[in-house]
Amino acid sequence: MDFVQAPRVAFCQYLMFYLLFLALFSYMMLSDQLASRWPQEVEYVLMVWVATFIAEEIREMIAHSPKRYFRVPWNWNDIFNLTLFTVGMILRLTAFGRNEARIILAFSLFGFYFRLLHELTPFKFTGPKVLMVGQMILDVLVILTIMIILLLAYGMSTTAILYPHTSDPVSLVTSIIYRPYFQIYGELALDSIDVTADDGGCTTNETAIQLDGAMRCPEHVGWGVFCLALWMILSNALLLNLLIAMFSNTYERVNEKNELFWRFMRYSITKEYYKKPSLAPPFIIIVHFWRLGRFMFRNIWTWNSPTLKLGFNEDQQRHIKALEKQVVYDYIMKKRQDEQEQDRKEQMPDRLDMLESQLKLFKSHVDERFDKVPVRVLP
Repeated sequence: MDFVQAPRVAFCQYLMFYLLFLALFSYMMLSDQLASRWPQEVEYVLMVWVATFIAEEIREMIAHSPKRYFRVPWNWNDIFNLTLFTVGMILRLTAFGRNEARIILAFSLFGFYFRLLHELTPFKFTGPKVLMVGQMILDVLVILTIMIILLLAYGMSTTAILYPHTSDPVSLVTSIIYRPYFQIYGELALDSIDVTADDGGCTTNETAIQLDGAMRCPEHVGWGVFCLALWMILSNALLLNLLIAMFSNTYERVNEKNELFWRFMRYSITKEYYKKPSLAPPFIIIVHFWRLGRFMFRNIWTWNSPTLKLGFNEDQQRHIKALEKQVVYDYIMKKRQDEQEQDRKEQMPDRLDMLESQLKLFKSHVDERFDKVPVRVLP
């Protein structure tokens, strides 16, 4: 039993069953399982499997308190995955939501695969790298906030210059957000800017634009190209290089304490799997039912049975507190005496050197006095 409950064995067991879960989930998404009206056998198995995941998350939340539970970022990933899977399966059971269910379940599958990064943390060569990825994601969010502001500024001004009087919301979104974002990666779309009605690729006829959906010709192309050049300087030359510099700083900061971070993450995951049940999902439900039955037997069915009560009365508690205070006082005094003794031992060589120097000085003074005394020769 101790072998099964060992953290390393539990980790391997959970990882093996989790990989099997991902294989079944991937098979369901890539095959025609979702095309049928009613769920197939694989879907029922996955529903039960995810139900055991949910039960385990509820157990962890109760055992560790909600405040500590939500403090762990990976728990938010679990909630995201399980929520998307539940919503996707509910839509899958409806008559008209199977296409939407496939999309939601695909995002859930992505989240479950992303959860595999957590299983790489106890290894020395991958654990710190996973930490670097997490820190770099925070760096990306900082740069993304600045980029959104500049992107909206460029998109709004360029659209107002090139395509005035545009009322189509799709065209507005494409001009304001879609095109400026992909221009960061080199998709400049100059052919859509430097085009005229003579080329036949666009028109200035409002009727044709509104009724036939024809492409509107850009106006003031020179100012639009100037804004594009300014945007490329801000995005490519400034923001991307700033992001790379932040990535380098994050890498150096984590790599400098690589051993420390790895030991801490290995300890954390060892502690996590030490507290987990000995069976991995979906068989973890057996442990949950056993613990629930044990709890009910101890707290409900045996509520009136005599139990061993361990406690102390007020007088005993007062004596225990006095004893604890006396022990603490004795420990502090003993520690102070040891420190003083150590200080005396450390100062002893210095005192001996000083005494030796004083003896030498005294001897030199005595020799000088003897030299000054006149010598009398007796007849």
